[in-house]
Amino acid sequence: MIETPFAITACALALEGVGLAIVNPLAVDGFAQRGLIFRPFEPSVYFKSYLLFRPDMQKASLVRAFVTALMDVRNTRHAGR
Repeated sequence: MIETPFAITACALALEGVGLAIVNPLAVDGFAQRGLIFRPFEPSVYFKSYLLFRPDMQKASLVRAFVTALMDVRNTRHAGR
């Protein structure tokens, strides 16, 4: 048995035929193109993520753009459920 906290490692091992993995679909871009087969896991597993910022500091425009892009991807994928 192998255990890893990293989805990319789990997918790489599964791609090599070591076994299977339960991973977050947001963390596995590129593996389907390399031949890894994905199956939905039922029931759905929901979790919360938090973005934390110091309240006394302004966010740089790059940080604001990143947060906007991150929320757009989350909302797009969430709507596709």
